[in-house]
Amino acid sequence: MRTFKRFVIITMLASFLASAATSLVKFPELKKYFLFAYNYAPASKISMIHDWSGIVLIVSIILHLILKRRGLLEAFSGDYQIPKNISRAIYVLIGVVLAGLAVYYFKGLPPLIRKPIDLSSVEVRDYKGEKLDSINDFR
Repeated sequence: MRTFKRFVIITMLASFLASAATSLVKFPELKKYFLFAYNYAPASKISMIHDWSGIVLIVSIILHLILKRRGLLEAFSGDYQIPKNISRAIYVLIGVVLAGLAVYYFKGLPPLIRKPIDLSSVEVRDYKGEKLDSINDFR
């Protein structure tokens, strides 16, 4: 049993490191710093490693929690008393977060994120052959 517990912990660590490394490589803002990684593995293989390491991480976390259930039960059972003002604040915070997620889900993206320009509505009338940087030069 002790060997199995160590195996689960090592698997959890390895899958976390693999998932973290591939997420840094895949992150759009950091992609320019990790272009060398695509010389060794195509993007599809990096995505596959990322996905499977995440699944292995989830399974190993569940196994870890099952193996440590006795200690968790001892830690979270008992006569703990949380003051009412702190528990009320926690419930309010959870409610605000859930309400924010609901608004985000039903209303779509927040207005601070720029939406792409609809190029089908742009009329090109004033172009006289000069060099243009973007479609916004017509506006």
